[in-house]
Amino acid sequence: MIWLIILSPVIIVSAIAIYFGFKSGTTPPDESQLAGKPEEIINPMKNMNTFGP
Repeated sequence: MIWLIILSPVIIVSAIAIYFGFKSGTTPPDESQLAGKPEEIINPMKNMNTFGP
């Protein structure tokens, strides 16, 4: 019974997020845009700002 109390807020917030995600019309990223940036996709660490030695 305690699992119901713990999981109910998670389920409610997830349902609201999914509802507004569909309502706003979000779509997955376009594959043609990803194909135009192969270096960023292959090596994402190259573009990060690091403060190492």
